[in-house]
Amino acid sequence: MSWKKYKHAYITFGIACAFSFFLWMLGISGILSDNNNESLPEITVISHLAEDTFNIRANTYIYEETKFLLCNTTETNYLQEHNHLIGKNVSQALQTEYPADEGWQADIINDEVIVFYKEVNSFCNKHINLRHFSAKDGYVVIMFGPRTGKGGIAEFTNILVSQLPEDLQLKIENRLLEFASHDDALQALDSFDEYQ
Repeated sequence: MSWKKYKHAYITFGIACAFSFFLWMLGISGILSDNNNESLPEITVISHLAEDTFNIRANTYIYEETKFLLCNTTETNYLQEHNHLIGKNVSQALQTEYPADEGWQADIINDEVIVFYKEVNSFCNKHINLRHFSAKDGYVVIMFGPRTGKGGIAEFTNILVSQLPEDLQLKIENRLLEFASHDDALQALDSFDEYQ
């Protein structure tokens, strides 16, 4: 009943949609464009090649970024005071303030923003003291860092995983037990004595 009453409106709407789609397709293909994209602005990428010529100014935004590989965390700090860098080019800053032998590199994002960055093979300050349990050769071990991190073994134990209750075994094997410190992990191990 509603089709008969509004069929002209439905048909008109369908034709309008089809016509709009047709015009949109013509516009995408460039048929309706007079200049065939000749007026698009040219994008200039400022990169490492400009390090010798790009001078740091008072209005330059400088960020320091450190990626901690063991916990896959990136810390970014905005350098508010950078008077000691004004007038230096990026290469000079990399030699004096951000030495390459410490892993520093630079990205010139645009004419106002520079990011000095490095990767370090450690944990960030937030994760460095964390510990978690895992299993190694059938024994419970205390691991460095968060359960999602890539830290190594901090301490071996003589506790067999197989002697623990099944739910605890699963938590250990899946690295689900995380602790704020090494001492906290040791205290948790003390509670495992009842299963030995």
